[in-house]
Amino acid sequence: MLRHGAQWHSRGKSLFVPDAPFAARMEQMGFSGLDSEKLQTYALVNVESQWAQSLREIGIQGITVDNLIPLRIFKADPAYVHSITALGYDLPSADQLIAMRVQGVDPAEVREIRSLGYQPTFDELVQIRIFKITPDFIRRMEARGLKNLTIAKLVQIRIFKLAD
Repeated sequence: MLRHGAQWHSRGKSLFVPDAPFAARMEQMGFSGLDSEKLQTYALVNVESQWAQSLREIGIQGITVDNLIPLRIFKADPAYVHSITALGYDLPSADQLIAMRVQGVDPAEVREIRSLGYQPTFDELVQIRIFKITPDFIRRMEARGLKNLTIAKLVQIRIFKLAD
C-alpha cells in the first residue's frame, strides 16, 4: 500500500518512510511539528494535503495537526460543510464539525426538525443526535399534548425517561 508516496516494506518487518514533499506541503499550510508517527497516522487514515487545503479554503477555523485525523476519519469535507451552511448555519469550526460528524448530524433530519418550528444551535444539533430527538419523537410528544417544547425540554424528557 502506497500513500503520500510513503513506502511500506515487508520482509518480516514494516518500515514507514514519510513522504518529504507531503510533509513540506503540510508545513507550508501551517501544519508544523509533524513527526514520523503523526505522518504515519495521516497515511493510515488518508489525510491528504489537497483535502486539508479544501477545508481551509472554505474557511474552517481551528484546524490543527491533531484534529485533521478525526476530521478525516469522520468524513468532514466541503460537501458536508455546504450541506450545513445551506440550512442557514454559520460556518462551523473544526471542533463543531467533528462533533456533528461523530454524532451523525444529518442535514435532511435537521431540515425536518426545522420544519417543525425548531431552530437548533450547533450544540443542540449534537444533543439532538445524542438523545435521539428525532422528528418522530417530537411529533409523538406534541401528540401527547406537550406544546411549545424547546430542544432543552425535549432533551430533559429523554434524560428523565418521561416519554416512556
